[in-house]
Amino acid sequence: MRQNFGAAVGLALLLAGCAINPDASFVKSSASADNAVIATNVASFLQAELPPAHTTLLIEPAASGDQSLPELVREDLRRQGFAIAEPNSGAVAQPVRLTVTPLNGGFAVRIDYGQSEAASYFGRDAAGQLQANAPFVRREAAP
Repeated sequence: MRQNFGAAVGLALLLAGCAINPDASFVKSSASADNAVIATNVASFLQAELPPAHTTLLIEPAASGDQSLPELVREDLRRQGFAIAEPNSGAVAQPVRLTVTPLNGGFAVRIDYGQSEAASYFGRDAAGQLQANAPFVRREAAP
């Protein structure tokens, strides 16, 4: 019960929009296996939300530190048919910002794109592997 409350509070904070830099992703370092799970789920969610063949995305790099998660997301989205603009290229593209924060042994993950944002909690199974505990919950940002 205590872990569920902590996860709910963390998810609420993410949805409230407590980002450090509005033009950068915030990614707290995670293991490469964890990054792969998060990237696959983020890319699958965006594919369901946006038309791949008609959308150019700009995955905002992490504000500092490890860039492997944003790069994995870029690779997954390219494989799914999205055009991906490079940061600082000047291309007209839909910005996508990730916020990945450790929470109760897992990660709270938020995706900001267009006028929408989505969040989910990724916890650990009995073997310690990261998994999505629930689908992403999407909401429209206030105008």
